[in-house]
Amino acid sequence: MGATLLDLLYINIFVVIVIDQLRIDQPVKRLWWRWVMGRQVPFRDFSAKPFDCSLCLSWWLGLAYVLVTVRPLTIGYILLPLAYANFNFIINDLIILLREGWSRLMNL
Repeated sequence: MGATLLDLLYINIFVVIVIDQLRIDQPVKRLWWRWVMGRQVPFRDFSAKPFDCSLCLSWWLGLAYVLVTVRPLTIGYILLPLAYANFNFIINDLIILLREGWSRLMNL
């Protein structure tokens, strides 16, 4: 149980960093648009859920992790990634706070 909780937390931190902080989904959507629509159609931003939503992606990755690793599977284990995914907003704010604090320390 303890390893599963930490693993889900690590999944959420990774997803928040990649989706919310690095915004890696934007270049991928542009490449996909160019591949599907070609160069003649100008890019319009679109939603590619669950890949551009950290809440959605955390839920689905956490659920896949639980389905693969946890035995016996109970409803509590299925709801655990959902509960952890709701912490993404707090994790994002903490990462911003740490980044800004580190930046201010370096500028002293």
